[in-house]
Amino acid sequence: MSYITEDPLPGTPTHRVLYQYGLGDAQVNILGLYAIARSARAVMFESNVRCQFLLPDTGQVVTEKLFGFPLLPDDTTVTQDVVAVGFDCGAPPEPADNIPPNAATDTHEGPRRSPLAQEQMDIFLRSGEIKNVCGGTCKCTL
Repeated sequence: MSYITEDPLPGTPTHRVLYQYGLGDAQVNILGLYAIARSARAVMFESNVRCQFLLPDTGQVVTEKLFGFPLLPDDTTVTQDVVAVGFDCGAPPEPADNIPPNAATDTHEGPRRSPLAQEQMDIFLRSGEIKNVCGGTCKCTL
């Protein structure tokens, strides 16, 4: 990932990336997104940082802060870093064991169809700025 953000291949520029993901995505494993975002040294807005999963033995829902991401105040305008923004589409917590989230509540398209996500991406593509246009936790619908 350093070839994207820090040490580009010869003849290529460094890149800025905006990762928009839906909690409960049944098509892209959320752990993979977290790994690639951490590798790219992504930052997150403080209200978007949470991980929610379902313990297989007890059925208990656990919510915790994500590890390894520098947190920015929600009113920050990011002009240099890679940013990961999570959208809560109301899907149930992801299983903590090795099974995918429920396809019936798949959130894969949720962020792309969200007017707020579209506004955020539009600002990024036009100006290079990444803002938390949600004013807190980003929501979307299934």
